[in-house]
Amino acid sequence: MLRRTRHIVFMTAMLAGATVQTDNNITLEPMVVEGVASPGNGLMNPQNAARSHSVVSRAAIEQKNTLNNAYQAMDLLPGVNTYSYDATGLFGGGLRMRGFNSDQIGVSIDGVPINDAGNYAVYPSELVDLENLEEISVTQGSSETDAPMVGATGGSIGFVTSGPSDHSRFQVQQSYGAYNAYKTFLRADTGYPGRQPF
Repeated sequence: MLRRTRHIVFMTAMLAGATVQTDNNITLEPMVVEGVASPGNGLMNPQNAARSHSVVSRAAIEQKNTLNNAYQAMDLLPGVNTYSYDATGLFGGGLRMRGFNSDQIGVSIDGVPINDAGNYAVYPSELVDLENLEEISVTQGSSETDAPMVGATGGSIGFVTSGPSDHSRFQVQQSYGAYNAYKTFLRADTGYPGRQPF
């Protein structure tokens, strides 16, 4: 008898709740939301070339940890896989692009090829600091026809360094990491002669 009473009370409560909900209907007007997102959240430059080409902009490089090497700045590009022997990248590492090893990829800094003359290898710990890079240009697939790189069957990577500043400035940057890892970066630009120093 008690069980039956509980069942009746439960069913009555359910029906009472259902009638209350049906009485409070609200009709809203249709809403249209439109937006245009920049490619790569504004960190990638749009490319219109008829080839696979990616560019890592200065804004994207600034968001990277400065303890990393130049290869680790390309870790989010499509078709590019990077690895490092340690967290800082100081002890080397490597890169594969669409299945090609780093010794099959032409690498240049400001247009000058830097692949090893004997085995075409590239050593990421010997490349330029991230603070001195303006952009990284990556061509996946066959290399560019105007790139003077021997053995670049798997594509090419071009590092563009930051030019000197028009005005005098002094830049200091300190980075810290685990296991007492730290890096101090100093840069001084004199600017044009005849202008006020620092």
